[in-house]
This record gives sequence, C-alpha cells and structure tokens, in this order.
Amino acid sequence: MTQAVEPKAPSEHVVREDQMVRQMVVQQLHENARTSQAPLWVKVENGIVTLAGSVNSYPVKLTAREIAYHVPGVVDVLDNIEVRRSNGRFLPDQFPADIEITRAVHEALMWDALVPARDIRCVVANGWVTLTGTVPTANDRNEAERAAGYIRGVRGIVDHLRVVPGTTES
Repeated sequence: MTQAVEPKAPSEHVVREDQMVRQMVVQQLHENARTSQAPLWVKVENGIVTLAGSVNSYPVKLTAREIAYHVPGVVDVLDNIEVRRSNGRFLPDQFPADIEITRAVHEALMWDALVPARDIRCVVANGWVTLTGTVPTANDRNEAERAAGYIRGVRGIVDHLRVVPGTTES
C-alpha cells in the first residue's frame, strides 16, 4: 500500500527570493519611461514571473517582458499583458485596418537592415500579426518580431518563423 505524499510547501528561502525578484521587477517597470504608467500586475512563483494588465501598444508589452527577463533570479516570464487603447477598451475603429497594418509590417521588414525579409510573410487579423517563413538565425527571428511589433495598431505577434541556417538574402 502506497502512502499519499503531500506536496511540499515552498521553503521560506524560495518565498523570500520570489519576493525580492518581484520587488526588483516592479521597481524596474516603474523606472522605465515606457512602462512606468502601465497598470501592470506582477507575480513571482519559483522564479517564474507572471505579468498581467493592459497597455496601449505592443512595444510597451515587449519592453515589460524584456525588463522582467533581465532581472536576476528570473527563470521565465509568462506574459499575459493585453494591448488595448488607453481607455481600457479595444475598439477596432481606433486602430488601422488590417490591410494597412499588413502593408506597414511588410515595409518595415523590407526597410529594416537587420531583417532578412525575403523569406518572411505576414498575415494580419484583428491587429494580430502572424509571421511565417524562414530566417538564417534566431537573432534574425527576434529582429523580425521587433520590426513588426513597432507598427501602430499591432496588438500581438504570432511567430511561426523557422530558423534554417544557410538561408540568406540574395
């Protein structure tokens, strides 16, 4: 007969470390010009940071995520931040049409010297940009997401880019 084992409660040390990590994340979010006014909620459990709330642009969402990732003691970041207009509601007529966002993303990818755009395609639906295709490095993949994310009206990025070493611009 096996005896049921109760899950262990987190040690006092882990809880204290999570509290310190949370304090550092909150402090750095408040000190950053992009995120200081954003109503964000931060929770840390076993080094995993959960971010929640709403912001008025995708670059603010990216900045908050990057800030959390760079705090010592953070193992991973769960990003539950929504992109909404400053009044807290998403009204489609307040954002550019998807076709305008598509054109702008395409141009941003083509004009960005750090993005090998030849093999990247984008589809936009309700402000969500889906990137597909191939890039030579993981850094190129990150640069493509960054370039697309800075377009006005983008609410989020779905990254289906595949890293295939050896694919290059011609």
